[in-house]
Order: sequence, then structure tokens, then C-alpha cells
Amino acid sequence: MEKTKLQQVFVFPLQDIVFYPHTVVPLNIFEPRYIKMVEDALETGTPIALVMSQKAQSGRKVTNKFSGLIAGMGEPQILHENPDGSMIIILRGTGKVRLHEVIEDKPYFSCWASLIAENEEVKPENKFRVHRFRNILKHWVDENLEDPSERMQFLKAMRSPEQMVDSMAMFFIEDSDERQSILEKDDINQKIEFLSEHLKMGGQSSGDE
Repeated sequence: MEKTKLQQVFVFPLQDIVFYPHTVVPLNIFEPRYIKMVEDALETGTPIALVMSQKAQSGRKVTNKFSGLIAGMGEPQILHENPDGSMIIILRGTGKVRLHEVIEDKPYFSCWASLIAENEEVKPENKFRVHRFRNILKHWVDENLEDPSERMQFLKAMRSPEQMVDSMAMFFIEDSDERQSILEKDDINQKIEFLSEHLKMGGQSSGDE
């Protein structure tokens, strides 16, 4: 792949975390190298890719340890900074990438990455499932968010099928490998069908339209 088709991303490995491109995730940043990463990302406009931590390979240093991994990337926004330099941020998803070779590994990893395009056209037979997803998310919000302004903000963000599908995967899929499998699907209809099967949603009824 030509370098002109690649972009640099900073790599933030986190255990059991899968980041979807149409979601926002809060992060508590306290390690000096990742504080530096956030500062550099804000200064240079370089996106941060969250990747699920990989197990060490016999204790050896592997320079291509991230090559081939698929991750969500996003732009950081600092919500609060502490006197010791630690901070609370949100990472707002901007896309999905496949990671390639490592560019730098100190003080944190940065890699070349290629943007992955997805089919976001929902098939007619899946539109009723998206409607159900919105109802499920609304119920989840009512049960879990006490602040009315937070509930309203969350629901306002659910404007597109992509946002609803990614949110369903984030909040209702517990197994990290399954969450990663959903991220790696490039067709929204495959994601909808996977989630529907996982949640044991039945077929369309006359009241679903």
C-alpha cells in the first residue's frame, strides 16, 4: 500500500476495550506517556487509535506488534486536568483503521494506518431492527442515566443507524472478542444481524414500522 494512502495514528492499547467509530468514550489518563500522547494529539491533530491489548509473544519485543489490527480512532477532548498532570478526557470517534508498521515506540507507539470504509446503507428488512435498537437504547438511558440533560444529550446523538448500532455493541455485548468481531465487520447489515441474533430479537411484526 502506498504511503500516500496511509496516515499516522497514536496507539493507545487498553485491555478489553473496543472503540467504535460512532461512539464517545471517557478515559482517565494518568501515565506520563499517555498524558504526552493526548497533548501531542491535540497539538498536531493526530488521531488516537484505541486497540485491545495483545498478549506478549514469549516476552520478545515485536516491532510489528500492531500490524493488521483493526481499531477505532478518534479525537481527544480534555474535560478535566489535575495538578499532577493526570486528566479525564473523552475520545470522540472519527473512523475505523487497519494498523500497519510502527513508526515510533517511545514514549508511546505510533503507527501507519489505513482508513477502512464501511457500507452504511441499511437494507429495508433491517430497518425495523434499527428502530428496535433505538427503543432498547432509550430504555437503557432511562434506567442508567439519572441526569435529564445527559439523557437528552445521549438520545440526540442517536441520529443515525451507525450510531445506534455502535452504541448497542458497546453497551450490550459483554465478550471483548465478540465486540472486536463486530468492529471488524464492514457492512452495517452484518452488524445489525449479529446484534439481533445475540439479543434474540425476532422477525418483523406489524407493529414494528
